[in-house]
Amino acid sequence: MEPRFEQTHRQEQRLALTPQVKLGLHILQLSLPELKQFVDQQLEENPVLQEAPASSPTPSLPNAGPDETFGRVGIAAIEQLEHDEEPKTFEGQEDAREKRSFREHLPTQPLTLREHLLGQLHYLALSPAEAALGEKLIDNLDEHGYLEVPLEELAKNVGAALPDAERCLKLIQEFDPPGVGARDLRECLLIQLRSRGKGEESLTLQIVRDHFELVRKRGLKAIARHCSVRLSEVQEAFRDIQALDPKPGRAYGGTLVAVLVPDAMIERVDGAYEVSLRREELPRLRISRYYRNLLKDPTAPDEVRQYLKEKVDGALWLMKAIGQRNLTLKEIVRCIACLEEEFLDKGPAYLKPLTLEQVAQLVGRHKSTVCRAVANKYLQTPWGIVPLERFFGGGLRQDSGAPVAEQHVKAEIRALIEGEDPHTPLADQELVDELKTRGVTVARRTVAKYREELTILPSHLRKALC
Repeated sequence: MEPRFEQTHRQEQRLALTPQVKLGLHILQLSLPELKQFVDQQLEENPVLQEAPASSPTPSLPNAGPDETFGRVGIAAIEQLEHDEEPKTFEGQEDAREKRSFREHLPTQPLTLREHLLGQLHYLALSPAEAALGEKLIDNLDEHGYLEVPLEELAKNVGAALPDAERCLKLIQEFDPPGVGARDLRECLLIQLRSRGKGEESLTLQIVRDHFELVRKRGLKAIARHCSVRLSEVQEAFRDIQALDPKPGRAYGGTLVAVLVPDAMIERVDGAYEVSLRREELPRLRISRYYRNLLKDPTAPDEVRQYLKEKVDGALWLMKAIGQRNLTLKEIVRCIACLEEEFLDKGPAYLKPLTLEQVAQLVGRHKSTVCRAVANKYLQTPWGIVPLERFFGGGLRQDSGAPVAEQHVKAEIRALIEGEDPHTPLADQELVDELKTRGVTVARRTVAKYREELTILPSHLRKALC
C-alpha cells in the first residue's frame, strides 16, 4: 500500500499572550531590586525613555481596571503628552509621608547572612534546644550558604541526635534565600527548584536529582536518551537550571550585604494600620520631548517615525506595567493587613495562614496574579521584615472556621506539655481534647506529627523519664 498525502483544514482556538501582557506579568513578579535593575536596563536600551529629575511632576497614566488588557494606551497617551507643558513621569501619585516613613523604619545597618537566617529562625515556635541547634547550624554555613561540616559531625559536637539535626537542617533549607543550608550543589539546586513549585515528577527536577553528573558535563543528548524525552525539552529544562543560583548566600557579600529591601510596609498610625509602598529606589520615568516632537514631525522619514513609535509604545507599556504592579501589590498588602490584624498586634504566634484564592477573591484578581505579586517580595511589619509568601500556606481551622497557623498549634502543644503533671503526662488524644477546648480542632495523627517535629517524646516515654 503506497503512502497517501492529504491536506486538511482545522479550526482551533488558542490563548496567546501578547508581548505587552507578558511584560506586565514579568514586572508583576519582580522584587524591588529586580525591578530597579530591569528599569535601568530599559533606560539603556530605549532611547526615548528618560529618567526624570526629582523636581518633575508625577501624574499617572489613565487608570485601567485590574483586568484591562494592555493595548489602548499608546496613541491617547502620546496625544496627551503633546498638550502638557512638562513631561510626565508616570510614576503614580506618590505621597511624601510614604517616603519619609520608609526611611525612618528601614534598618540602618546592613544584614549579614547569619542575621537574616536567625531572624527567620526566631520567627518559629521552637524549644530552646531546637533554637540553639538551629543557631549552631546557621553558624556553620559558609559565605555562600552551604553547610561547611558533615551533619553527623556537627550533631556529635553539639550533643544532638542526628534525626533532630536533620529535621532542623530541613527547616533551615526552607528559609530565604532559597538553596541555603545545602550540603552540596545538587542539593542546593533541588531546594531551589522545589521552592519554585517544581514537583518530583517535573523533568527539570528529575534531571538534577537523577542525572546530576550529566548536568555538570552538559550531556544534553545523553539526558534526553535516559529520560526518553525530546532534546528540546531537555534544553528548556537546562534554561530553568541556569536561572538558579549556585551560591545563594553570595548576594550577602560574604560578611555584609545590602539592606534587605521591603517592597511594602504596614505601620500603625493613629490607632489604625496603614500600607505604603517603597518606590523611591526606582528611577522616575518620562518620554523624551525631543523624540516626541520628532515622532509628530511629518517631514521625518517613515522608517524613523516607525522606529520611534515602537520605542514610545514600549516605554508606555513599561510605565503602565509598573503602575499596575504597584496598584496590585498595594491592594494585596492592604488585604493582608485587614486579615492579619491579630498578628500585627500580638506577634508571629498569631499568624493565620491565608490562601491565594481567599486573597484573590477579596482584591478582585486571579489566583495566579496574587501568586506572582507576592513572589520574591518582602513586607516590613511591626515584627520585622517578612517574606510576603509566608502569609500563604495550608493551615488548620478553629471551630469557628477561621484558619489557625501551624506554628500557633505547635506553640499550644508545647505549652500544654510543659504544664502537664510529669507523673501523668498527656497522651496525644488528650492533647487533641485540650486543643478542642481552646477552639482548635485537629486530628490525633496531626498532633503526633507536630509533637515529633517539636522533638517531644510520646507520653509513655515522658512518664518513664520522670
